[in-house]
Amino acid sequence: ICGAWLSAENNLSASIRRIGEGMWRILVFDHALCYKRLVQDGIISLRRHRLWLGADDGNRVIYDASTETLTIGCYGRFVPEDCIRRQEDDAISAEACDFNEPAE
Repeated sequence: ICGAWLSAENNLSASIRRIGEGMWRILVFDHALCYKRLVQDGIISLRRHRLWLGADDGNRVIYDASTETLTIGCYGRFVPEDCIRRQEDDAISAEACDFNEPAE
């Protein structure tokens, strides 16, 4: 689950890194405004063979390898950031235009 994640449902992103045995630090950011705003600075922990965000048992973290999605409790579904970048790299490039050519 470590890495950078982008929300599939809203303007959020998440950064996750391992900090110990069965523990990860998560930062959730909101990109709705002109700047990035920190929404959550928390801990994901392994309890009862499941991943949980914080102490609330309602915030389960679930990774689905078949769809490469990560569900982060109340924040919804996320996809890997590099997956989005790969799609942008595969986009069709624009044809060159002469708008910036000097007039003769």
